[in-house]
Amino acid sequence: MDLTLSIRNRLSDQYDQVDDLLKTVSPAFLEQRHLPKKWSVSEHLAHLGRYHEIFVERIEQILQQSAPRFARYVADLDKGFSRWLALDVPTIIQESKDKRREVSDLIFSLDATQLARIGYHPKLGALDIPTWSTFFLLHEQHHFYSIFWLIQGYQTK
Repeated sequence: MDLTLSIRNRLSDQYDQVDDLLKTVSPAFLEQRHLPKKWSVSEHLAHLGRYHEIFVERIEQILQQSAPRFARYVADLDKGFSRWLALDVPTIIQESKDKRREVSDLIFSLDATQLARIGYHPKLGALDIPTWSTFFLLHEQHHFYSIFWLIQGYQTK
């Protein structure tokens, strides 16, 4: 088993689109909730930063345990999420980029046997590490899509 070139490229580069997404946005806009009961841009970014940490923890568990089962991750119930919420956006982005290098280094260091190890997602069932990586990347892209809509739909021009 090996990682596809697509997974490798997205693990290496996908997070960097945050710079393009936010280049025209004011700090005040990033902090404001534009839709009732929906996250602000900064909250989405804090969630992504924290989820890098969660993902590393899960991959390490998959490598150390036999087919671990994971509960659904709920940011609002996670004490570690509050640390990320307290950071300003430039710090969130820098720490997320640092964590992304940690994620990439970990995943890229794995051999075929390690990549084939599985962990159980509460809804998706048994996933090997490349599939967990795809899930991680799609989850991240979903939040970037939400950020894009917030910026395009609510930014004062």
